Amino acid sequence: MKKIFISLVLLAGFLAAITLNSCNKANKATADPVTTTATIKGKVQAQLDLTNATIENAPSGTKITAWINASDLVDNPPAGTNGKIIFNGTVDNNGEYTLTITAGTKPVTVTIYGDDFVYNTIWSTTSAIRTIYTGATGSATVQKGVTKYVDLSY
Repeated sequence: MKKIFISLVLLAGFLAAITLNSCNKANKATADPVTTTATIKGKVQAQLDLTNATIENAPSGTKITAWINASDLVDNPPAGTNGKIIFNGTVDNNGEYTLTITAGTKPVTVTIYGDDFVYNTIWSTTSAIRTIYTGATGSATVQKGVTKYVDLSY
């Protein structure tokens, strides 16, 4: 009888420990790193030649930056989590860019912007004037595995 009583006490203690541990996990902030991604692609253009009506591609190498709020990646972010995660890319020879963004199962808003650049804008067949093109912006909402297209115009 004593062995049965001791066994029941140990079993009850074991079950209580599991139950209390489960409650702590349910209330704990979910901050596991997200390892899945989404893709954002687009074309970047500007009026670089004023002698025609064509919009040209932004110069190759123009930097494209995107950011998300780190707290958007988890369901229950820890208190005080408000940092940004930055993603960088560049415009290629075709005026296009591709960014790979960390994204989970819930939607994440991505803010995208192009850096300023300087270009000798063609004003006539005989003149070009140094012009500063101020960064273009855009945004998209992504989830894991999704590809979105966001074109930027200066």
